[in-house]
Amino acid sequence: MIQTKKEKLKKKYIIFLITYFIFLAIYLSSITLSKYITNLNKEDSSYSVAKPIVIVDVDDLNNKVNPVNDIQINFSVYNYDENDVNDVSLKYKIALINDNINVPLSYKLYDSNDNELSLDNDLTTLNSVNMPASTKAKHDYKLIVSWDGSNSYTYQSITKSLNIRAKVVQLELN
Repeated sequence: MIQTKKEKLKKKYIIFLITYFIFLAIYLSSITLSKYITNLNKEDSSYSVAKPIVIVDVDDLNNKVNPVNDIQINFSVYNYDENDVNDVSLKYKIALINDNINVPLSYKLYDSNDNELSLDNDLTTLNSVNMPASTKAKHDYKLIVSWDGSNSYTYQSITKSLNIRAKVVQLELN
């Protein structure tokens, strides 16, 4: 089949139009999808990065647990240090981290009003505690660690390491 000059010209014109629209689409999409970037100088802006502060201050953890005596560990969670106060509203859960699950110990955690706080299977408090922003706050706790087993010396050579931590999450801004 022989194409006439008019058909060849028409075919070239269609290819030109398709190519033109493809380049136009690429050009326009790069404009609409581009990022807007700006630099702020410290002098030009009154913004600063919030500085969360949560400190867990624990009494001596070197007490020995034995089948006869329970130990009491006092600790506090607060949102300030010697220089600053926490800038953001937070909530936290207390987590007891131990390195040897096999030792038969039980834990009871109390707040400053002697209310017992429930712990889950991971030894983390079930309920979160709110910590305000820009106001000093200190929450005191008492942990009682008890021997749960018999007077067996099976566990005599096992050392027990216990850490107390706060799992902190920033509260969303309204």
